[in-house]
Amino acid sequence: MDQQNQHTEGPSKAPKTSGEKERIRPESPKLRETSREFVEGVTEVVESVETGEIPEEVKEGKKIVPPGKVSTGGAAGAFMQPAPLVYPKIEVMQMQISQAVEKEIHNLEHEVKKITSSPAQFKPFVLNGIVAKIREFKDILANLTHVTLETLKGWWLKYVK
Repeated sequence: MDQQNQHTEGPSKAPKTSGEKERIRPESPKLRETSREFVEGVTEVVESVETGEIPEEVKEGKKIVPPGKVSTGGAAGAFMQPAPLVYPKIEVMQMQISQAVEKEIHNLEHEVKKITSSPAQFKPFVLNGIVAKIREFKDILANLTHVTLETLKGWWLKYVK
C-alpha cells in the first residue's frame, strides 16, 4: 500500500533532476552573458548621450556583428542580412520560366472556356482581363531567348520563386 501511495503522489512532489534545475535556474551563464552585453550597450548609449557624442553604430541603428555570431542583445540590436539569392544557369531559368508561364496560360485558357461556356456567367470585363494576361504570357514566351539577363532574373523571381 505504501508503494501505491508513493506512485500516486502528484508531479509537484517528485524530485527534480539536475537538468530541470538548470533550465529553471535564472543565473545560467548564457543569461548572464546576454544581460552583461545589454548593460554594456545601454551604458554606452547613456554615456554618449551625456557627452553629446553618438557612436556611428548607434546613428545607423546597427551593431557590427562578426560573421557567424548572432547577437542576442545590446542597445542597438543587430540586423541580419538575408542570404544572397543564388540564380540557376540561364538555360535552367529559361526552362523554368517557360514551364511556369505555360502552366499559367493553360489555367487562364481553362477560365476562358468556363466563362464562355455559359451565357449566365459571361462577363466581358473579366474575359478582357484574362485575354490580356494570356497575351502578356505569350509575349514572354516569344521573347524568352532574346531578353537581357536582368529581365530574365526578374521573370524568374516573379513566376518561379
